[in-house]
Amino acid sequence: MGNRIIPEVKGYTKRDVMGFIRMKLKSNDIWAKKACVSLYEQQTEWEKKNHISNGHNNVGFDRNDSPLLTGIACRIVKHQETIKDIERLKKMIWHYAAQLVCLAQAKDGCKSLRKHLDFYYKDVKKNIPY
Repeated sequence: MGNRIIPEVKGYTKRDVMGFIRMKLKSNDIWAKKACVSLYEQQTEWEKKNHISNGHNNVGFDRNDSPLLTGIACRIVKHQETIKDIERLKKMIWHYAAQLVCLAQAKDGCKSLRKHLDFYYKDVKKNIPY
């Protein structure tokens, strides 16, 4: 996963994009849970079943995180996650920010990600009443 090429999001530097995604994953339960499920869906059926990553296809969780994060993802899908699961998830999931940007690129060309970036980095201060 270290050789992943992060796609360019028009109007933003890679540092802006990665910083924003990492911040959201560390602070927002919904972003963390959706990211976890998205990464879980990238794993092979064997990896999902055994809660172990092969580490050869460069998608999904890595070998060290796979047992814990696959279990959390299974509980999220079943709506059985605990507060402790979400706390652990938010501490670990931000490492997968580059992979999530690549997934956003494959999904819709980063259009929905760009809307979030625009809201965060632009025009917000124009609407402040003071």
